[in-house]
Amino acid sequence: MKKIIITILFIMLAIVPVYAKTLKGTISLDWDGLSQTEITQDINDKRDITFSKELSISDKKEFKNRIKQYKKDSNRKDNYKFANSGGGELSDRIVVPFFYKKYLYAYGIIYKDNLRTCYYYNAFGGLFNVEYFEKDYGIFPVISYQYKPNGNFMAAVYNITDIDQYMYNQDKNFIGRWYKENYYNGSGKITMTRTLPEK
Repeated sequence: MKKIIITILFIMLAIVPVYAKTLKGTISLDWDGLSQTEITQDINDKRDITFSKELSISDKKEFKNRIKQYKKDSNRKDNYKFANSGGGELSDRIVVPFFYKKYLYAYGIIYKDNLRTCYYYNAFGGLFNVEYFEKDYGIFPVISYQYKPNGNFMAAVYNITDIDQYMYNQDKNFIGRWYKENYYNGSGKITMTRTLPEK
């Protein structure tokens, strides 16, 4: 389990720049048939959009106080069980599970009374990431920024739809792309999967 958590954090931190060149020919997305120049231009265009908004945290102390009640998932048993069964929408929240080789390693919760924040928990119900959206989740496209519980920046995301997201690190380098259930790394290989809520 420790190895899986380290892998997740490494991917989310994404400290290594990724070059579009390594993606060509291995991802069956809208990049199929594009030249290397066009793929690079697409990534650069999405980067410009992603960093066109400022969603930075100005007061880390205030941020920590705001998320204090979410540090542990108070409903962990039910959320874990629901996530492990595929997640989806409940009366008061949306639960999105993340799997690695069919094992649930994390899940996200978006409460319906605050559709601009997603809390990500590990399998033990510990908060490891908070994501802020520029507008209510569900209205696309939407830009979001992810932070560690201590307020440190992790990633910026351009959510084209709920199944297509480009991710960049704090240095604005391209990390990778979620497309449908799969996360593609810089080598164009699937490194994580998620189960999308049924519509």
